[in-house]
Amino acid sequence: MTLSNGVLAHYSNPGPGTADPAFTLTKPQLLAMLAGGGPDGVAHQGDLGALQRLLNVLETPPANFAIVTPLGPKARRGSSKDMARGA
Repeated sequence: MTLSNGVLAHYSNPGPGTADPAFTLTKPQLLAMLAGGGPDGVAHQGDLGALQRLLNVLETPPANFAIVTPLGPKARRGSSKDMARGA
């Protein structure tokens, strides 16, 4: 995983390199850790301080955060000017 510009991204086939730390865990264990739980019961190698540094930059999103905002009918169909031009 990488954290860049506020986005935590997972790669199924990471390139060469070392991770610090490395964890072997289930999705429920990952979600529990991201929600503030510790690495109890999770197999790991490396510096656990790196985990704390990651968890320190995560914030709880607002409950009303709209992950997907649907477009209005006009935006979906395009404007009449766009349709006349063939856009």
